[in-house]
Amino acid sequence: MRKHLSVTALLAAVLGLSTFAAGQKQLDIALEGPWILFTDKLDGNNILIAVAPIDATDTDPIDEEGHFHHPPQLSSGNGFYLPTPSASSPGIFCLAFDRCAPNAGSTFTYDPSYPPEQILTLTGNNSNKQWRSYGAKNDVVMLPMPNSYHADGIWAFKFHDANHKVAVSYGPYTYTIGLTLHYSSVPVSKLKLFSCPTTVSSVTDCKNQTQDDQGNLIVVTNTGTIRLQMRAPDTTDDCDHHVRYGFHQMLKLLDPNYANYTNYRYIEPAQGMDPTDNGIFETSAKDHPCFDNDSDDQDDNTLTATLHHPVGTQANSANGTNPFTEALDKVNAQWPAKDPKLDDKQEFRAARNTFNQALAFKGSLRISDVTRMGALAALSANQIRVLIAELQLQSAQSKQRDADIDEICKLEKLRRALNAFADGTKNGADCRAAQVLVQ
Repeated sequence: MRKHLSVTALLAAVLGLSTFAAGQKQLDIALEGPWILFTDKLDGNNILIAVAPIDATDTDPIDEEGHFHHPPQLSSGNGFYLPTPSASSPGIFCLAFDRCAPNAGSTFTYDPSYPPEQILTLTGNNSNKQWRSYGAKNDVVMLPMPNSYHADGIWAFKFHDANHKVAVSYGPYTYTIGLTLHYSSVPVSKLKLFSCPTTVSSVTDCKNQTQDDQGNLIVVTNTGTIRLQMRAPDTTDDCDHHVRYGFHQMLKLLDPNYANYTNYRYIEPAQGMDPTDNGIFETSAKDHPCFDNDSDDQDDNTLTATLHHPVGTQANSANGTNPFTEALDKVNAQWPAKDPKLDDKQEFRAARNTFNQALAFKGSLRISDVTRMGALAALSANQIRVLIAELQLQSAQSKQRDADIDEICKLEKLRRALNAFADGTKNGADCRAAQVLVQ
């Protein structure tokens, strides 16, 4: 009898262990975009901090060169854009598994089962290692230290000093343009994002679960992989303006006066990669248009006349939790005032009604809602295009051609603004930006 009970107890223990194991899930977090990484401790546990330089982002893509990145997003399918930081609501967040900053990995360790690749690693100082200070104007995400990580994509880069001379270069070096963080055991199926104050010193400081302006809680499902990414614009430009511009904003956060990292003052991404992953660069100072013409993309000239649009927008924008709200309001302000000639037009009424549907999503950070906003803006732009064609036909037979042309020009400006907003809501392409680890 006693032996029978022992077998029963053993089976129960095994079944209990199996149930516990079944409740534990592995997780990969894929990092893509110009993230600055730090390592630190919170409540005695090691953590990894990812900083997104918000000055590298824009949602109002007037800059046709495509310098900016899209705002950072957290997703396992239908995810969320991260809220824009403000003076009253800093952009410091904690991605919680069972709780904020649980004890996971002990050090930031490369997974030995993958081919080793380098992260661009810069030596930090007492000033730029203070990651909490970046939360006032940037998105800062605290993550549990992964058990291991590996490179998710590589690219070749050269660097140049402050003189911006082709003849003086450092490299080429091949660095990671993305990382995959491995967590061997995650006890929950839902991952929540909590907001933290800039003085955060304990997990108990991160009390409030983050939500968007419409009250949607920012929660993603553990499907095995979630993505923390800053996508680049859709572009076929080999000069990679968005890489240079994004790296400039990263370096400016760490080294505002460009005194500590002089050899990294300008980044030059390879124009391509050969079959053995060696970078293909412009080789001649006489045939170096991308780099030579790119100095304004990476300089520290803050004069209004030379300020790129993304930085200008960030410097003058009103603070809000949704990065698309201000851009949508700007488009809304361009709609013509009441005009019987337009109000009677079916296409104009249809375009306005379509855009009103986009406005209804204002405040939501859900990726799918933002995508709908963009699709509706694009549809409204197409309806405006049909209206313009009709007015142009009427104008050819009209005696008030100057007034008609003025009306058409206003509508064309509106059409372009609608299309620009729609383009700004797209997730974008793979970003060839080197991520930076500060130690």
